[in-house]
Amino acid sequence: IELEPTEDVVEGLPRLPHQRIVGFCLESETTLRDSAIHKLTSKRLDAIVANTPAQFGRDTRDFWVITPRGETAYKGLSLVETASVLVTLGNTIF
Repeated sequence: IELEPTEDVVEGLPRLPHQRIVGFCLESETTLRDSAIHKLTSKRLDAIVANTPAQFGRDTRDFWVITPRGETAYKGLSLVETASVLVTLGNTIF
């Protein structure tokens, strides 16, 4: 598959006082954490959800949620459990 670069949508977002922005990072296992932390800080995100392409096609998910206050690893969650974590994340960063 040939991939083409796209515009960085997050960089173009206006920053409003009440707004919180969560990014997503998909990288190889070896660069995942460093890349996610770089994106979190360089894009001034409130949180970033990071995972690897190895998660595609699986019934469970392993991913990390990284914020300026720390990081949490989630392992073996169902898709429903993953969705619940992401909704809860959205509620806790406001």
